Order: sequence, then structure tokens, then C-alpha cells
Amino acid sequence: MYHTPEAAERLYIGPLTEDRIELLRECWRIGDHRPVEIAFGIRCHHYRPVGVTPEEQLADIINDVRGWISALVEYAVQRADRRVP
Repeated sequence: MYHTPEAAERLYIGPLTEDRIELLRECWRIGDHRPVEIAFGIRCHHYRPVGVTPEEQLADIINDVRGWISALVEYAVQRADRRVP
């Protein structure tokens, strides 16, 4: 999927300060995307749990959120390594 530069910028969390890293760690630990969305002004992707039971569905959602947070961090690190503004 292609994004305009303005839309793409909303997918980026900016430089990883100690406060941001701590927030991301805590959100990853508990599997909650909302504080990340609020703090960085970005939206989490929509997830589709495939589990059969409510417990399996919750585990799917938490894993999706953790994957999304991990991807945000990985992109921020790569962007910082390339010295992209």
C-alpha cells in the first residue's frame, strides 16, 4: 500500500528517547496499543483474531499488538541508523 508523505509520517514514531522506549516496552509487555497511539498520534493496524476460544482470540490480539510495536521500534532504529530526518 502506498501513502502520501503526510500519511506516511503518521506511521513513524520519531527518535527513540528513554521515555519513549519505556512506554513502548510497557505497552509491548501488556499488549496494549492505545497509549502508543495517543503518545505518537499514530493508529494501530486492525487485527483479526483467528483463535476459536475467547482466550485464543485475546492471545492473537496481544501477539498482533506486540508485532506492531516491534515493527515500529525496528523502523525507528533503521531510520536513525540511516540518519534520515
